[in-house]
Amino acid sequence: MPRNDMTAKLGVSQSLLNKLLKTRHEIESAENKHRKRNRSGKDEDLEKVLKKWYVEVLDKNAPVNGPMLKSKAVSIAEKLSRSDFKVTDGWFSRWLRRENIALGKPRGDQPQAETDKMSADQWIAAEWPGMRENYAPPDIYNPHETGLYFRAMPEHTRCDCKERVTLLCCASTSGEKSTLLVIGEKANGNCFENVKKLPVDFEANENACMTREIFTEWLRKWNERLAIERRRILLLVSSRKPHGDLPEFDNTKIVNLPTSLVQPCDQGIIRMFKVHYRKEMLKRTIEFIECNKEAQANNVAKKITLLEALHLANEAWNLVSSETIVNCFKTAGFSPRHSSCSRATSITRTPGNNAFAPPEGLSEATFNDWLGIDENFAHNQSNSIEEADQNDDREVEDEVQKVPTNEEMLNALDILRRGVQHYADSFAEHYAYEKFILQLIKSNKENNEN
Repeated sequence: MPRNDMTAKLGVSQSLLNKLLKTRHEIESAENKHRKRNRSGKDEDLEKVLKKWYVEVLDKNAPVNGPMLKSKAVSIAEKLSRSDFKVTDGWFSRWLRRENIALGKPRGDQPQAETDKMSADQWIAAEWPGMRENYAPPDIYNPHETGLYFRAMPEHTRCDCKERVTLLCCASTSGEKSTLLVIGEKANGNCFENVKKLPVDFEANENACMTREIFTEWLRKWNERLAIERRRILLLVSSRKPHGDLPEFDNTKIVNLPTSLVQPCDQGIIRMFKVHYRKEMLKRTIEFIECNKEAQANNVAKKITLLEALHLANEAWNLVSSETIVNCFKTAGFSPRHSSCSRATSITRTPGNNAFAPPEGLSEATFNDWLGIDENFAHNQSNSIEEADQNDDREVEDEVQKVPTNEEMLNALDILRRGVQHYADSFAEHYAYEKFILQLIKSNKENNEN
């Protein structure tokens, strides 16, 4: 067709037609044919490498998701010495549009579990080896939230439970544990009155949920301590909403995990914490009932204050062993440097492992239901808010607890001493505890005098 006829048919000028014909092959080869302009992003070199990697992964029939692509973009930026590059949601969505990439549903009819496993294996194989080379095991951490209905008893259903907190558990690949962060509903509850120090870090909001603001502040405080120690860490976090669009920190590198299958805390760390918490709670309840025959378990549980729950949680967290933590990291695929070992068997499924055995008098099914009663609370904030609105019949605020005087503490210690002298066959632990109480009383006297 003559060009004059083409310009008339298309309704364009001769110069524009010439330009279109000149760039015909470039336009036809463009992958996103719906774009009006074929512009490159300002990070063209980085984006080309990322696209090449994405295509290579697809050619291997492996799934790719957003966190994996973002993590790879950060890795590429480091190799290209692009210290100014930052993976934002805006940049990422624009890049997806430019490249006509649609993430979401897996191709074909693969079950979600199989897809998650392929995604996890791909991430571990492609990303983890390069990351671990730059950090020692004590400097690689995984923080993860879990809900806790701290007064729940075995016979309770999820609907029965109203008093709850969110906990942030954080541990390293070598087994170190950070102080628990607990999020409750009230920052100044009655049970906290006259309390000098809490055993955990504590924050509060209306729904006892993790928020981006709380998580960012927790990171900021930790980063300040790391700066003083001249230490840098790698933080492996889930891609949930509170962990998105975080600021950058000089001493903390944050990497989003692609799936819960590479979430070490989900491989048994949090479950072991709840085993210790609920076993200790049940033991104390039974001991109280044995000394008070008319008491009922539910009524005893209702009297557990938030302060007591924080101490129980701290004690349970202290009981989670380094060995358990290291094994859970291995189960998730995080082998140490210079190691090519495959994933370990989950500690929850290891033959002969009695760590998760139910207490005497509880069936395994009942105990497992009790452990999992708050499983989804920390993971679904919108549901938690809805439940909070429906729970108008919550327990009343804890009463203000009377602070014992020095004289009352001495009288109580005297009773304990006589009990130990009559019933015990070893005394070292009592001597240490008595020394601790007497020192505390002495300190109280000195503070009152000043």
